[in-house]
Amino acid sequence: MLVLQRSAGNAAVCRLVAQRCGARDGEVDLDEDRQLQRLSPEPTPVPIDPLRAQARAFLAPYRAGIVWDVDGIADALVARLAAPVKEYAFVRAVIAALPSAIEDNVTADVVNRLPVPVSVIGLSSEGRAMLDVFYDAMITGDVSKFEREQANKIISYRMGRVSQAEFVAGMDRRMIFPIRNIGVTRLASATFTAELQTNGKIGLHYNSVVVTQYDMFKADLATLPSWSQLSNGIELDPNLMVAVHLFDVEDHPIYDVPALALIDYSNQIKERTLGTAKSAFMLGLTVGLGGLGGGSLEGLQERVLAGEVSKAYLWGARALVWADRVQFGIQAGAMVVNDHRDWIVDTFPDAGPHLLDAMDTANRLAGYYGWARLGVDGLRLVRAKLGPAADGWRSARATAKLGGDQAKLARAVEDEADTLLAELQYAEEKAASGGDRGSVSPPIASKAKKSVAGGEKEIHVTENRIEICPVQRCPDLDEVVGSGSTDPTVAKEIADAKSAAKAGDAAGAARLAEEAIIDAGVATSPAKGAPTTRAAAAAKGAPRGKVSATGAPAGSPLTPADVAARGYPLGFPRRQQFVYFGWSGKAYLEVRAVRDAELGIQGSAVTVRGASSGKPFDDGRLSDIDLAVISPTLAGKARAAGIPVRDGHTRFALSPDQATTLGIPDLGPRLSRFLDRGRPVNIMVFESRAAALAKEPWTMWVWW
Repeated sequence: MLVLQRSAGNAAVCRLVAQRCGARDGEVDLDEDRQLQRLSPEPTPVPIDPLRAQARAFLAPYRAGIVWDVDGIADALVARLAAPVKEYAFVRAVIAALPSAIEDNVTADVVNRLPVPVSVIGLSSEGRAMLDVFYDAMITGDVSKFEREQANKIISYRMGRVSQAEFVAGMDRRMIFPIRNIGVTRLASATFTAELQTNGKIGLHYNSVVVTQYDMFKADLATLPSWSQLSNGIELDPNLMVAVHLFDVEDHPIYDVPALALIDYSNQIKERTLGTAKSAFMLGLTVGLGGLGGGSLEGLQERVLAGEVSKAYLWGARALVWADRVQFGIQAGAMVVNDHRDWIVDTFPDAGPHLLDAMDTANRLAGYYGWARLGVDGLRLVRAKLGPAADGWRSARATAKLGGDQAKLARAVEDEADTLLAELQYAEEKAASGGDRGSVSPPIASKAKKSVAGGEKEIHVTENRIEICPVQRCPDLDEVVGSGSTDPTVAKEIADAKSAAKAGDAAGAARLAEEAIIDAGVATSPAKGAPTTRAAAAAKGAPRGKVSATGAPAGSPLTPADVAARGYPLGFPRRQQFVYFGWSGKAYLEVRAVRDAELGIQGSAVTVRGASSGKPFDDGRLSDIDLAVISPTLAGKARAAGIPVRDGHTRFALSPDQATTLGIPDLGPRLSRFLDRGRPVNIMVFESRAAALAKEPWTMWVWW
């Protein structure tokens, strides 16, 4: 089994199959950082064999004979994924233990209701391994439209992990897998089987024995390892960018995809759905590019072909033409070049291929990301390739002895190349002035860095930009927050962060940006009072017990142990809001220089009944939430300010004036947003965790 990934072994493989690894004229490219892929290979996932018995026990309550409670399993897995401790390996074990008849239904339901975005789960290698298992389960067999929509969330995330610079750098070394299905009267076929292996790699082997016998496949096979290796089997890292050449689809398109997507094509070969409406790319997995579709380009085409436009006119029209290209997904070369490719190569055998290659580079990059998503880096990459090619064409045209229509056509090709260059420069200037949304690396010499809520996202601050850096690109704060900025609190936090950055307070800007990111996650989550997962399942018709507003079974006795077992207090609509409650409180306090705080929930939200009245939570009234803030810093401030302190804590819950004195005036109102029905939050400050537990042994600590 040949493994293709970035490693010392890969260099040896390239020595054996030099031309297939992208070398030119017999030379071997041994720059391992640029070999085949730039993303680091995925590590081998945690083995799930030790978890199989636990997974079967987990599933047992949801099976009655041959009938499975699909909604119940999905509910339970969603709850597991919302828990503070992420059990990605266990979830993989559960999916592996499911019958194939229901694994796609369960995983599609889970992905549709993930408690956090796919991009957040993908921050860890174990999270990505789980997502790959989800994708594999949903995309095999008879794939419904709903299942494909959920699977596309995962494959789109995988695609987005490749930066535009990495994409372009690997274009000349991509492996192209030809696909042509078997037919009754068809002799030439190219079919393969691709499967997700237990080690997280994609195992692929061709099962057509005649692929090498037909010229139509030769160019593609030249990009691949040897036929003996392809027929015996190779392994590919799921990060690896490859391409598929679809001979069963009109115009035989070539699509760039992560190796993970080869599982989908393998299934489509098996199900014989390639070229039909069920095909992944027919449902919009990639952006795709069309012909002329915009008024500005359509009008310009005739004038370019007639030789009636000046360079100044082309420059002046660049904004309108670019707007059309973005709106209608118009290909580079759609005006003139693409209709005269053979003439271009035959007439200009040196300059022509270089120009076509530059146009194809632009179209591949735009086809993968979309014109609108090309940031400064992507636009510069395309310009860097198209500029010299256009100059070469211009020089060749000047010395060519052409007349009549051929001279006009050569000029029209030059004008189209110049038009695209002008568009790209305009778009680059626009992207740079509005913030580089396509940056592939953090800004050089950032003034401050900060992890978001202790996770893998990192905030980078300069005077002019606040970026949040995941794996391959660093979008700015506005892009990360997205629609969450409609929340007034989030909008103010963004403005304050930018002001702090401009004022030179980079550390303060980073802390404020963290607040905005956390709160934006809340602002864009389901609204307060939205159905719980069980309520949502009941709405689909599955039999469910009634659920109260607090998330406890209505009418049933409840104990503090029950609340502790479920993992979040009464008064919270679901566990995720409890987590957000903690993150937001922690961020709020850190911004205000309180960096030693722990948070805990006390009172009837965890003890079920009030300490003095003995009444159950929410019995005839809207119960409040008692928040314990354990912070020697705040406790010291309270003593210094004359706020009564006894037994290691403030004697009473803080009044609004006392909260203002301690520098946390709106902590309570801020956190009440995470509670159902906007419950009030009472704050008591403690010197230590021991003091908090002495007052309330059932204190439930907030996780962040």
